[in-house]
Amino acid sequence: MNRPLVAILTLSLVLCTGLSRNAFARSLPDGARGRAIFRLQGGTLFRDRGYSDGDGWVAGGAFGFGVTRDLLVMVAMEHIGVNISQPYRESFQPVTLQFQLGAPFQHRIAPTVELGGGVYLRTRDRVFYGTYPYPYVAPRTSAPFGMNFGGGLSFLLARAVSLNLGVRRHESFNPNESWGMTTATAGMTFALSPDEPPQWARTDEADLASR
Repeated sequence: MNRPLVAILTLSLVLCTGLSRNAFARSLPDGARGRAIFRLQGGTLFRDRGYSDGDGWVAGGAFGFGVTRDLLVMVAMEHIGVNISQPYRESFQPVTLQFQLGAPFQHRIAPTVELGGGVYLRTRDRVFYGTYPYPYVAPRTSAPFGMNFGGGLSFLLARAVSLNLGVRRHESFNPNESWGMTTATAGMTFALSPDEPPQWARTDEADLASR
């Protein structure tokens, strides 16, 4: 079981059920434009270069803003745990600028395309036995530049809440830091700006009759 993914989806469900009752209404007329965005996601890692013993995991989130109806710009922070052969241990903590093109909060189901880049803080530990009576860990850290690209689907669950499924490819652009990874994630995206534009406000029938 992917515990980070289960935890993120559980928290997202709690946040979703805590929304006001009129949140489950129509899509937002302006999509993401002018709205602050918060995202939680987690999933599975597939790595094809380096010491690998199988799947890893990824969990993280992002804050962003809707520049237009169809474009989100986000700052994402994630933790990627890599399952590698002993005596090695390795992880990545990417901090990236992400651009997502699609139709967020406008349709029940919408395809998305995502592109991002930034610093992938990499930590590699190796346990040495040698002449020492007890093993010790010698960490090695680096911060290569990397990029990612991919796509997915966005499902509108509520007026300002969507479920996102996506696949991204991560690549290093440093010749001394050769790695390649593919992540498959699921998460929730929330529009944090006020979600009751005047044109969608509910009007009481009695008020209409009195006018």
